[in-house]
Amino acid sequence: MDEDIRQLLEKNIELTERIARDVKKMRHHFWMANIYSIIKLFIFIILPLYLSYLYITPYMGQLQGALQQVQDLQKNVSSFQQNIGGLQKNLGDIQGATSKLKDLQKQMPSGESLPSMPSIPGLDFLFGGKK
Repeated sequence: MDEDIRQLLEKNIELTERIARDVKKMRHHFWMANIYSIIKLFIFIILPLYLSYLYITPYMGQLQGALQQVQDLQKNVSSFQQNIGGLQKNLGDIQGATSKLKDLQKQMPSGESLPSMPSIPGLDFLFGGKK
């Protein structure tokens, strides 16, 4: 009976050592899996983000410059539209004044006439000149 117990104890020690070796291997594999997941994180997420930042930054500066040019162009267009509105108002005032002068000229007796209007190149159509 002592021999049976001794054999069981030796087998138990052998299995315990084997389990200890297997647990040590498993810990090593878990540690390597953690390192591998950190490497994957770096390769697939951090590295592409860094490289995109590194290579896209100059283009972002150019894009900001282009955006600034577009904004300046919008300001110029709006001021141009305001200027055109003012010119249209002035043109309407000039046309109104010429029509009033023509009405006054019609109301005058036939012997008298208003002094002739100066000729302005390109604006003769306003004063009843050439078209």
